[in-house]
This record gives sequence, C-alpha cells and structure tokens, in this order.
Amino acid sequence: MNVFVCPKCFGRMTIVERHRVVFERCTECGGIFLHRGGSSR
Repeated sequence: MNVFVCPKCFGRMTIVERHRVVFERCTECGGIFLHRGGSSR
C-alpha cells in the first residue's frame, strides 16, 4: 500500500472517488489534488 504525502503540509493523503472522478485529499489541510487526466470522463 502506498502512502501519499501532501505537497503543501506533508500530511497524509487519502484517495477519494466522487462521480467517477478519483482524486487525493489531505487529511490535515483538506487540500485536493487531481492527477493528470483525473477529471476526464
């Protein structure tokens, strides 16, 4: 299992899927980060 680190605050990132879009959200600062092509359907 990969543990992703927030580039802003270095908190732990969790993978979230909403409306068929997958993104990462920081559990500390609440920042949301999309991967390249992450918003395409």
